[in-house]
Amino acid sequence: MKTLKNKSYYQNLDYNMKVIKEDNEFVAYYKEYPKITGCGDTKTEAIQDLKEAFSCLLDELLAQKETIIEPKPFKIEVKRDYITA
Repeated sequence: MKTLKNKSYYQNLDYNMKVIKEDNEFVAYYKEYPKITGCGDTKTEAIQDLKEAFSCLLDELLAQKETIIEPKPFKIEVKRDYITA
């Protein structure tokens, strides 16, 4: 079964979000889309603003049939060192 990649699909992906404090406000962005930002007096406001900006971006990209970047899955590597005597 093929997954329908609509706006909801992209909004529910786990994009890599970063929230930083700049001067007197918080700024949030997705690492995949660093130029799309959200700002606010609190982290929560910045994240909500980012989600609204990303929603607008998705509308435009979907309308133009442009490629939409999906987050890369987290890859955890575990290496074992063996000690021999």
